[in-house]
Amino acid sequence: MPVMWMASALAVAPLQFPSAPKTPSCAPVVVEIGLTGDTMVHGMQLKSALQDNGSYSMDGWFDAIAAITARPDVMLANLETNIAGEDLGYSGYPRFNSPPSVLEELREVGVDHLQTANNHCLDRGIRGGLRTLEAVEAHGFSHSGTFASAEARNLPWAMLTLPGELRVAVLGYTYGTEAPPPEETWRVAYYDQQTVELDIHRARQAGADLVIVGVHWGREYQPKPEPFQVDLAKHWIEAGADIVWGHHPHVIQPAEVHTVDGRDGLILYSMGNFISNQRDFPKYGGMIATVQISSCPADRWLSDVRFRPTWVDDRDDDRRLRFKVHPVPDSPVKCVGDGLSAEDCELMLGYRRHAAALFPETQFGELPETPASPIADVKAWPFRFEYFDK
Repeated sequence: MPVMWMASALAVAPLQFPSAPKTPSCAPVVVEIGLTGDTMVHGMQLKSALQDNGSYSMDGWFDAIAAITARPDVMLANLETNIAGEDLGYSGYPRFNSPPSVLEELREVGVDHLQTANNHCLDRGIRGGLRTLEAVEAHGFSHSGTFASAEARNLPWAMLTLPGELRVAVLGYTYGTEAPPPEETWRVAYYDQQTVELDIHRARQAGADLVIVGVHWGREYQPKPEPFQVDLAKHWIEAGADIVWGHHPHVIQPAEVHTVDGRDGLILYSMGNFISNQRDFPKYGGMIATVQISSCPADRWLSDVRFRPTWVDDRDDDRRLRFKVHPVPDSPVKCVGDGLSAEDCELMLGYRRHAAALFPETQFGELPETPASPIADVKAWPFRFEYFDK
């Protein structure tokens, strides 16, 4: 049954950053960091991507949101599949292995960093995990959460350098894997309170100005986090993380700001599905968060955030199988074309109402441009990343 559009009945209060200075000590350098959820390739997606010559093409999957994903200075996503080669067999759930063309499409629309630690990261065993890292690096991504060596796990962050020489450490962890844990426990970063806290401290000591903790966690398909997640996220903010970036439930969950000792941290409990073939409500949608960070020589702070609900279509104009991620519009008038039917539009707008019950609708959309900021020239500053075992 189509979901009818109506305004959100219960407004969520805007997220505010109380520690942001009202009168900065300089004209701040402003950067943007984008974060989204689970990138999955189910069997029907593979079927739709298979070409007559036996190759696979994901062309167009992300075109409709390219302007959103290309704008941030760095864009992060969770890669919830192996890229382990055709010889190990391409398949969707329950043991994911996908063609490298999905990486090509992600890179094409501006995704820069992939978390590889999740419950499906060993779906093709140790060999599949290593091949995935090789493919991710070959396509120009930084990555976090799985490792090719014990030395890499000992220094587990990807250190990204953004405009203004802002150094951002990205850490990644998972609750577990579908495959049995490897004998070499360093191959995958599993989270617990102390392990993550230690890695945060060490990333700071290595020169990180900002720390992002990506964590694959929580109960699937639930609209809110478990109490232990709330406690852990706040503890990690108190330990020095600036953003806790959650995924795994395959549905969106709320966000909040946690302030401690004059410093604000942002907690994104779950960003839902970026792309998948989970076709029922609300699993067919996700969220892109764009966080603004401002910095002066002696200080830096989270200054703003915006959210963009997204929705996955699986049919083209002729109702043939084709996958595409769409930004959810704010009115029926704006939901036109690009293979969208009237029923699609009703579903998208119903999903927006759902998202507005969890996230502040007043912060849906894009961050305002800052005239003095490098973000005015989209992706003009190519981020740099480094791994300390190389």
